[in-house]
Amino acid sequence: MKNTYKYLLFCLTLVLTFSCEKDATDGKFVEEPTSGWVDFNVNNPAATLAATSTEISIPVEINAPINKEDLTVNFELVEVSGGSPSQVVTTTERSFVIPAGTLETDLVLEVGNILALIEQGTTVEFDVVLLSTDRGSISAGLSDDSQFTNFRVSTPCSVNILDGSVYTGTSSRGGGIVQDDYPVTITDLGNLTYTADTSWGPNFVSVLAGSNAYDGMFAAAITFTVDPVSNTVTVISGGSADGSDNGLGASYSISGSGTYDTCNDIFEISVTENGIFTDPVSADIIFQMP
Repeated sequence: MKNTYKYLLFCLTLVLTFSCEKDATDGKFVEEPTSGWVDFNVNNPAATLAATSTEISIPVEINAPINKEDLTVNFELVEVSGGSPSQVVTTTERSFVIPAGTLETDLVLEVGNILALIEQGTTVEFDVVLLSTDRGSISAGLSDDSQFTNFRVSTPCSVNILDGSVYTGTSSRGGGIVQDDYPVTITDLGNLTYTADTSWGPNFVSVLAGSNAYDGMFAAAITFTVDPVSNTVTVISGGSADGSDNGLGASYSISGSGTYDTCNDIFEISVTENGIFTDPVSADIIFQMP
């Protein structure tokens, strides 16, 4: 009888132990360890292609304990703006495989024609949408849309700097703002070459010199080019060769380089002067539309 009690106590302990364990799937797909869902394994489900891109790889994962067999995942491309995704994507297959024994792979799409779209001034946006799999126990995302099954792809925006546009400028040194909220007028000279009537602002030098006697002097106008492929900015000339911008006859030059965010219409340029101060002074400038 004593042994019987011990046996019953042992069985009861086993029942309580296994019934109290937390289900690793939190109540989803409990019955089968190969059950789960697929989604894009990214923090931000969006990307902009580079002008020279030939493909885009998007990480995809199976959210399940194991994957015993090859899993085929079906997807589609959905037009958002700018025209059909076929203008960009040359891949014709609309499915890919996550191999057996693995839970992750990349959905790879071959792309092209991007430079031509930039030259046309066309930006194409489309969504890559996971639809289904060839396994009934693996869905594309969850019914509550809590997982990423849509991935937005965009081609680069084209350079579209309007002649006479007035931007708002900010200049800084060492992370500290020297001058901000000053107007910058940009003139289009043609062939992706432009001038800005000031780079670091009209009172940059007076702030550094600690004297308002220099207010409005040494505006540091620049002439620059924009590369439509890399979106890099190159200052090809700047400053004042004859000192006419400062009333002192003091000549100086400005050099520099930076980038142009074509989609958000923002310039970020680092410039360096030579001829105003004893040692060359540099500044980081930002032009953006107000």
